[in-house]
Amino acid sequence: MASGDTEVPERWVKTPTFRLLMKSTADWARVMFDDPEGRNTNGIRIYEVKAYGWVLGNDGDDVIDVGKDLTTGDIAAFFKQNGDFDYTEMYADIVFEVDESRDQVYIYLMVAGQGTTTFELINKETGAVVWRDIVTGIGGTQHIQRFIPTRLFIRSVQVESITVLSLALITVFIAIIFNIPRFRRGPASRNLNRVQLLTG
Repeated sequence: MASGDTEVPERWVKTPTFRLLMKSTADWARVMFDDPEGRNTNGIRIYEVKAYGWVLGNDGDDVIDVGKDLTTGDIAAFFKQNGDFDYTEMYADIVFEVDESRDQVYIYLMVAGQGTTTFELINKETGAVVWRDIVTGIGGTQHIQRFIPTRLFIRSVQVESITVLSLALITVFIAIIFNIPRFRRGPASRNLNRVQLLTG
């Protein structure tokens, strides 16, 4: 860091639950939510794993690994037998922590030498696919760095809360408007006015 620069303090915040989907014809693939040294300087880390499993295409000896501080850091991965290129889908429901002081975070996609893998992150509260990438094998293992805007992990929650509050206030306002009593002059009040005019 250059002399006189001020380091921005980290501000880690918890995200809603995201579903990581990996749809693949590779025999293994992995996402690392960590830096190469396992120190989370990448701005995102796993806070909690809610669930994980296969969507389709798995065999009895296929394996999923998801968790914090595993051998290579915070990861989500699947492993099939070498040369098993049958189509497979797996998922992991994860709550992350992101450093909101950063404009973007980065992750690593790790894929085998053959097959094609589609990676997706879905906000489970909104159902929105916030990020997608597709990687095809080139004959050797690839470690690919990908950057994702931090706001995609936290902005939807804030916007959704504001929207819900706004809709609630509008609903209350409309209910008040349509339930204000309407005062109409009845026959008795009209007759009283006629009597006052005649006797006045």
